[in-house]
Amino acid sequence: MKTRFQGHAFALAVPALLAGTWAQAATPDLADVRLGGRDDGATRVVLDLKGGDAPFSYSLSPDGMTVTVTVSARHSKPSLPHRGMGLVRAVEPASGGKGMVRISIATAAPVSVIATGKLAPHGEYRFHRIYLDLGPSGAAPAPEHPPAMAAAESVSPPAAVPMPPEEHQPEMAHAEHHEAEHNEAHAEGHHEEEHEEPAVTIKLGGSFERSVSDYTNSGGPTAALETGLLHDALEMELGTTALLKDGHTTWKTGLIFKKPFEVTENVEFELGAGPLWFHRGYNLEDEEAQKDSAGVEGVAELVFWPGEHRSLGVYVETGYSYDFGKGHEKAAGAGAGVLVPLP
Repeated sequence: MKTRFQGHAFALAVPALLAGTWAQAATPDLADVRLGGRDDGATRVVLDLKGGDAPFSYSLSPDGMTVTVTVSARHSKPSLPHRGMGLVRAVEPASGGKGMVRISIATAAPVSVIATGKLAPHGEYRFHRIYLDLGPSGAAPAPEHPPAMAAAESVSPPAAVPMPPEEHQPEMAHAEHHEAEHNEAHAEGHHEEEHEEPAVTIKLGGSFERSVSDYTNSGGPTAALETGLLHDALEMELGTTALLKDGHTTWKTGLIFKKPFEVTENVEFELGAGPLWFHRGYNLEDEEAQKDSAGVEGVAELVFWPGEHRSLGVYVETGYSYDFGKGHEKAAGAGAGVLVPLP
C-alpha cells in the first residue's frame, strides 16, 4: 500500500512540475540592456528579452532627469550597465514587484521620450526587443507612444505599443562591454549576439542507477539530442540509456522537458521531467513479468561551458525514475558527460 501511494504521489508531482515549468517559460528574462546613438542626436535604450515578448510601461520624472521602465519579466543577469552614453548618464536596477523588472535610467540633461516600440526576433538575432528613444527636453514625441505611467499603475498591454518595421531600426552596440564598437555598430546597423544558441546539442556520457526497490545497481552509456523551445526558454531532450545489470540490458528511453536557469555566463542549471519507456532486451524467466513498460523521470542538471565560444560543454545530472510496470520499480541515478553543440 505504501509503495502504491508513493507511486501515485510521484506520478501526480510530475505533471505539476511540467505545468510550473511551462508557466515559468511563459515569462521572459531581461537578458541585456544596451545603449546607442542616432543620427538626430537621440539616445536609444534597448531591452533584450530572452524567451518571448512582454508588456512594458515607462514614466518620466517631473524634472525630466529620470526615466523608469517597468517590464513583465525576470532578471537573467545579476546587474545592469552602470555607465551611460549620449543623453544617458547611468542605468540602474530599481525595486519592482513580483514578476516585474524595473530599471531606472538617469540622464545627463532633461529629456523627452520621443519614440517607443518593440522588435521581434529577426534573422540570427533571437531576442525580442523593447526600445525607447530619448531626445532633449521639449523634442516632439511620437504620437503613438504609450502614455507615461506612475510606478503604482499596471503595465500597459503589448497592443498599446507599435511594432515598427525591422529594417528601419538599426541595432545598437552593448554599452558596458563593447563601448569601443559603438560607432561601427551604428554605421552598419547590426548587433551580434554574444552566444548564438545551437540548433541541436549532442549529449554523450554515462549513467549509474541504484534501485530503491531491490537495492541493486546498474549503469551504462547515455546518448541524447537536445534542442531549444520557446526561444530557448524551454529545452527538449530525447535520449536513451543502456542499463547493464547481471549480464542483462534494459534500455531506458525518455523525452524530458527542461527549464534552464542561467547562473553565470558559463554555468546553467536545468530542472525537468518527462515520460520514459523501458525495454528489457532479454527473455525473462518469469512469464508474467513485463518486457516493456512505461514510466516517468525527474532530473536536475548542471551544465558548464569552459570555452568562450561554447564549442564543448560538460554536464553532471541526477534523477529519479518510477516504472509503472509490474513491481513499480523506483531508482535514483546520476550521470556525467559532454555536450557537443551543432549549428
